[in-house]
Amino acid sequence: MTSGAETASLPPELAQPLPRRVRATGALKGFIALFTVLLLGTCLFLLGTIYSFHHNRSILRTSGAPIEGQITALEIERGKNSDSYRVSYRFQPPSGGADQRVQTGVDVVSEARYRSLHVDEIVPILYERNRPGNSGLKFDDSGNTSDDSTPMLLMALFIVGLFGGLSVLFAAILIVPYLKQKKLLQWGDVAFATILSEKENGRRPTTTVTYQFTDEKGRSFVGGVQNFPSAKRLGWPGVRKARDAAMKVPVAIYDSKNPENNMLYRAGSAICY
Repeated sequence: MTSGAETASLPPELAQPLPRRVRATGALKGFIALFTVLLLGTCLFLLGTIYSFHHNRSILRTSGAPIEGQITALEIERGKNSDSYRVSYRFQPPSGGADQRVQTGVDVVSEARYRSLHVDEIVPILYERNRPGNSGLKFDDSGNTSDDSTPMLLMALFIVGLFGGLSVLFAAILIVPYLKQKKLLQWGDVAFATILSEKENGRRPTTTVTYQFTDEKGRSFVGGVQNFPSAKRLGWPGVRKARDAAMKVPVAIYDSKNPENNMLYRAGSAICY
């Protein structure tokens, strides 16, 4: 059992007038930056993909050049809720174009249209003269001949809503605990703590730390920290320093009106400075 030595001094930043100055730890800032980049980057990538798809379809619908091509393969892609009927084809752009190579493409058609097609059949195609790689089948029920603005807009709104919801969830997981810790650090009382136990969380490189402290009225309280970096993480950047700061001289911050509301200093996402 490890004890916070009473001869040790409290961290000097805790002696400042209330409310204390508080900031997020480097670890929290790193997580926020990482997840922000991942969420925003993925959202922008998907929106860019939707725009590119819609833009290519619009070009074919408004200024696509008609040409004949040949079916090379027919494939049904099975899904949980519906099947996708895919047609692979190839065509040769006429001489004088930007690209004289044989072009290939894949398009999706209705089930009825799919059943009426066969491999090696000649089919009508639309392609972009300056970019023959942008092409599609030219059927009356093809997406290349109908306006897909509404479905694309709905898809974009769905993606924005989805990632907006994920951002709110992310904020609830990381930001809300930080705000609670910040308030406690700003106004809470300070006491030396005693580490009662440190239990490994299975195979994960984290532990659950249990500590005890005595408030200004002489009452003893027990607190806990979950997912505290364990000794398995000592090789990770900053982990050894973080463990030592919290464990060598354990200090509890608590609400004088409700000491059950407490935290182990330097073991959370907020810190005084």
